[in-house]
Amino acid sequence: MNPLRSVGARLSFAFALVVVGALAIVWIALVPTLQRRLETGTLARLVQSAEAVRKDAAAAGVDQDFVDDAARTANARVAYFEALSGGGTTALLPQYDSQHLRLDSDVIDDPVAMRASSSRKLARGFVTRSGEAFAEVAVPDRSGAVLLLTSSLHD
Repeated sequence: MNPLRSVGARLSFAFALVVVGALAIVWIALVPTLQRRLETGTLARLVQSAEAVRKDAAAAGVDQDFVDDAARTANARVAYFEALSGGGTTALLPQYDSQHLRLDSDVIDDPVAMRASSSRKLARGFVTRSGEAFAEVAVPDRSGAVLLLTSSLHD
């Protein structure tokens, strides 16, 4: 006996199809918008935090304790790079990182930090490391050093 012969079974199947279709449309319409809002909001928060950290760094100087405190205040990873110029190019040498053990492995030659160093202006953008997306803001100081704030977009 065919299970879809009764009117009740047919109506239940049609209702299930309508619900699945509606959920698919909502997913397609809302998820990209919500993702863009998350990314934009995270960058805006990082820009505000970076400006505050830059002012504090100019007043107090930068050391490991400063970077650790800035990371807690900004709720982001903070790395500090010294600028080394030579031969017409500038390289960024990592000095301090709020994630002490990960410094050399994942923020060396960071594109956002390099852009801030070369332009001498605040730079922002998105990077992917080990399959995870991050929002980043980098601010240079007068000496050419760069503070890099990084926040995960995993949420």
